[in-house]
Amino acid sequence: MVRMKNRYLIVDLMWNTSEGELVDVGGGGRAALPAGSTKVSAIDIFYALRDIFIMCYGDAGWGRAASSAAKYYNPQTSIAVIRTTREEHQRVWAALTMLRQIGGEEVVCRVIDVSGSVRTCRCAAAAVEKRRFALTRERMENAVGRKAVDESERNAMAQLHFGDL
Repeated sequence: MVRMKNRYLIVDLMWNTSEGELVDVGGGGRAALPAGSTKVSAIDIFYALRDIFIMCYGDAGWGRAASSAAKYYNPQTSIAVIRTTREEHQRVWAALTMLRQIGGEEVVCRVIDVSGSVRTCRCAAAAVEKRRFALTRERMENAVGRKAVDESERNAMAQLHFGDL
């Protein structure tokens, strides 16, 4: 029996914000911090991906990539993890690039990393999220805000490492 070989795409969802709210996040990218949309969930990301995939590649294309899933989304850092098959990961990446709206909100998707295993995906996503929380912590002006960011970071790391990824 042959096992499914998956790829995990770590995606930065950049929501429509004013230019004044954007900060440099490294690698030449800019993002809004705090960045996320609390109205959007991993299921909404999956449905938006499905719709754009069908528009670009048709029903037969979606049939090949239907095992794709949005496994994780953190609205505070705007990071999502998408699982897909090894054969279809480039098409899923292309569909994410063309995605412009999720749950009625404008968004631009940027693939940060592609991993071949859950372990490397978790490590890469944790590193990205730690950088995001550090940037958010720097922007906080009082200790109460920094403490809230620390608590959010602990919760996000627990969900990332012990959740169903």
